[in-house]
Amino acid sequence: TIPVFDVLPQDSTVQCNGAGNVGELDAWLAANAGLVASDLCSDIESIEYDLVSEIDLCGGVTGNGVYRFTITDNCGNVNSAEATWVVVDTLPPVITGGEDMEMEECENPPAGNYPEFDFWLTNNAGAVAEDDCQEFSWSNDFEPDNWEFLCGNTKFVDVWFFATDDCENVDSVM
Repeated sequence: TIPVFDVLPQDSTVQCNGAGNVGELDAWLAANAGLVASDLCSDIESIEYDLVSEIDLCGGVTGNGVYRFTITDNCGNVNSAEATWVVVDTLPPVITGGEDMEMEECENPPAGNYPEFDFWLTNNAGAVAEDDCQEFSWSNDFEPDNWEFLCGNTKFVDVWFFATDDCENVDSVM
């Protein structure tokens, strides 16, 4: 008789760690994805696995791999089942810092305080971000038409800054 799976190999999903999740994958494979096998007429001789398919999901660091686990008894009978190893990135970059820009005095047009403002805007208001999994990009929602004029040359604008990774996880700060 063919060997049977008393417990099928189990799928596993892990959060991306930025280092390929090699340790977790190795442990899952070493445990044969939690499968339990038996055979009524013979002993289990071997349990082997092979990678059947692999799909990148986002950022090149997340995805899934389908593994086939094959059990073989002492008589050469085999049985196979598959399980999926999944690496996800559900965590956004984490933004810290960032400062409001307040000018002490207002320069008259045409120069204005635009060089200082442009520096502040280009440098994401001084905020920094980290993502343990992958690269991310900065953006903001500044639109010149969003300036609010108070009196004279006095004006202000609210700007949101966004750090977005390749899996579309976003953190923001104003």
